[in-house]
Amino acid sequence: MSKTDRVKKRRLYVGSGVDDIALNEVTTNLNEYGQYEPSRVDDASKVMLNGDFSEGQDVLAGNIFSDIKDISFNDKIGHYLQNYAGHVSKGGYRERASSGGMVSWVAAKLLESGKIDGFIHVKKSSKEGLLFEYAISRSVEEIHDGAKSRYYPNELSNALKEVKKKPGRYAVVGIPEIITEVRLLAEQDSTIKERIVYYFGLVCGHQKTTKYAEAIAWEYGIKPGDLKDIDFRVKRVTGKSSQYDMKFTGSVDGREVTFTVGNTDPFVHSWAHGFFKARFSDFTDDSFNELADITFGDAWLKEYLNDPQGDNIVIVRNHEIRKLIERGIKDKELVLDTVDADTIIRSQKGLLHHTRDELPYRLYKELDEYGWAPKKRVKPSNRLDSHRKQVQDVRQKIAEESHIHYKKAVELNDFNYFKDKMTPYVNEYRQLYGQQIDKPHQEVVADGAITTLSGYHNYGNVIQRYALQKFLKDNGYNFVSYIDNTSRARVYRSEFKVALKTPLRAFKRFMNYQKPYWYTPTIGELYKEVAQKENIVNFVNENIWVKDFDPRDNYGAYITGSDQVWRNWWSKDRRFGLFFFDFLKGRKAKRIAYAASFGKDDMTEVMSADDVEYVRPYISKFDAISVREKSGIKMIKDTWGISGVKNVIDPTLLLDASVYSDLIDKSEARYDQVAPIFAYIIGETDGLNMFIRRVQDDRKMAVSRIRVHAGAESDKLPHVESWLKGFRDAELVVTNSFHGMMFSVINNTDFIIIGKETGGLSRISDFLDDFGIKNRFIEESELASVDLSKLKPIDWEKVNKRLVERRKESGDWLLDAVKQ
Repeated sequence: MSKTDRVKKRRLYVGSGVDDIALNEVTTNLNEYGQYEPSRVDDASKVMLNGDFSEGQDVLAGNIFSDIKDISFNDKIGHYLQNYAGHVSKGGYRERASSGGMVSWVAAKLLESGKIDGFIHVKKSSKEGLLFEYAISRSVEEIHDGAKSRYYPNELSNALKEVKKKPGRYAVVGIPEIITEVRLLAEQDSTIKERIVYYFGLVCGHQKTTKYAEAIAWEYGIKPGDLKDIDFRVKRVTGKSSQYDMKFTGSVDGREVTFTVGNTDPFVHSWAHGFFKARFSDFTDDSFNELADITFGDAWLKEYLNDPQGDNIVIVRNHEIRKLIERGIKDKELVLDTVDADTIIRSQKGLLHHTRDELPYRLYKELDEYGWAPKKRVKPSNRLDSHRKQVQDVRQKIAEESHIHYKKAVELNDFNYFKDKMTPYVNEYRQLYGQQIDKPHQEVVADGAITTLSGYHNYGNVIQRYALQKFLKDNGYNFVSYIDNTSRARVYRSEFKVALKTPLRAFKRFMNYQKPYWYTPTIGELYKEVAQKENIVNFVNENIWVKDFDPRDNYGAYITGSDQVWRNWWSKDRRFGLFFFDFLKGRKAKRIAYAASFGKDDMTEVMSADDVEYVRPYISKFDAISVREKSGIKMIKDTWGISGVKNVIDPTLLLDASVYSDLIDKSEARYDQVAPIFAYIIGETDGLNMFIRRVQDDRKMAVSRIRVHAGAESDKLPHVESWLKGFRDAELVVTNSFHGMMFSVINNTDFIIIGKETGGLSRISDFLDDFGIKNRFIEESELASVDLSKLKPIDWEKVNKRLVERRKESGDWLLDAVKQ
């Protein structure tokens, strides 16, 4: 087999249409899977990106940019003169665009100034069965008409033929692979080199086939062949820039219909899954279109995500274009911030992981399985952690199988056939990677992992895990939360399946259930617990990115906390070592403790002397340590001689009350009624029940309760959102839960907190002291004698002021620790 034949056999051709110009008797057409494919390849081809005869990307980039005055270089984004983030503020460019409007604005300004005569870009097609195609715009209005992102394959042969036929100066825009092949063509064709004078590059996660648009419409009843138009990104008035709609028009039963759906509604929506991915996209090492004179992407940055109109990142490598942009800023046509290379990199962290860190593994697989892989700037390698390998494997499965099963579904005239065949792969991906992290146009990779108490034994534990992960995510860091699902848990699964045999519904629940690793239930207890905790389990599955603990993972950063992670609950073994990162051994990784808690003020009650010595070498390797109680600072200093420990707030307080209200309002809990008094008690006693009745009589109000460990009365615990709603909507909370106290404060709800020594009082007393509300604490032993009339009103203005201060200093500490 010839060298270039291998490119075609492995479907690594780009299908850009440049072969039609460079080679004789070659045509580029859509194949049966909706991807452009050259009719033949040529061993001597120097315009084929993945061929052995084309110049490498670094060589081309050096030839084009290295002699430009004042140009800088970064090994991830390539050459650059200046980088920006922002949008066009005048002329309607932003309103007509998918994000900031910068592509059309730069093209229009070049056209108006006479620097180009035409702009080669993707526009709506008038051809039967084709939605979009490359064409040349020769007026600003035509450029406007061609604005918007098109997640659709396109080839340039007709446009390039027009360039060769009509003299003039042109600019062309495309994804990295297309820009590279046009640059390669220009090296071989002097007319193309002379006439295409500007190259606009797009940042692109991967190219879709035509079936992507087709499948979106078919799910809503527009059959293949009946789709007439699609707008992949319709902006919303409110929300984040990553939240938008899709609008598509076609015929159903002979009448024209239009649907508008949310961008995450269609089955094939997730960019991370990789439905209908063109195979060449898995073998690119160019994240930022390094051969373009100017590169544009979406500003997936926390600083810009809250504007639903969208913003661009812009990398400029051409002095004329830079002057054009600077003039636009001066004239207030552009609202752009000058940003550094690290900010540009941060906007596409997931894509960079895919194109650089994980590409060696995909090359290795290709080489190992087929004896050949395209040459890239990284070498084939099998050195990737097991979790990331699994993620790569299942993504490639989704991409490959989606082409095959969709084709069969069309033959059967049955969209559900496609959905049924692909759902197991999607579920496999979600189990590995977390459903809630799906982001449009961006492959998400973990920046690190969180180790914390990880069972489903109470609401507070689950919600503090959610809060820490969400705070980090909202600030640009994706951390996975570990579940210690070791061999013991897998044995339980096997026993459970054998014992139940027929109750499939219960077994399906169990298969999505992760147990706290210190709990060893009988089969009967397990059956009951699975049913009892189902709603909590579902909340975790939907809202927290979790994965099984794997000591072989190799993340750059690890965080332990919050909750009482540094309290040895197990006594007979050293499972608590997980929370001191003993599994990292000598590995290079950032080690951070956030709001870690001992739960007690005396180390002898927390762990044995032997345990203290076991921990010593591990805690000494921490890069940054913070604790939830002030007493923890002294305990660490006295026990291990470590100074500089920070006192911070529980992660639940890092988030505003509105975040939790959003969870409530999107769930079934929005229909729940909450009585004026809300009681959340862990481990009820007669004394506690009598006290609640006394409060009820005193206030003359009804009580609603959520009971935990209450036996048959609570066979199924309410939703997590129902628990949150109790603290938000009640007038008074009575609780013995630390996190019950947290959510009373978050929602400014009057509360009484009951404590007993076995639960660890320091975490409660420290917090109440800090916020000046200590009179709201009652020891369980004093419930019978407390005078309810002496409870002073809470000064919420004072409390909220302190919360703002503590939230900022604690959040800043955590973000600084992650950045270091």
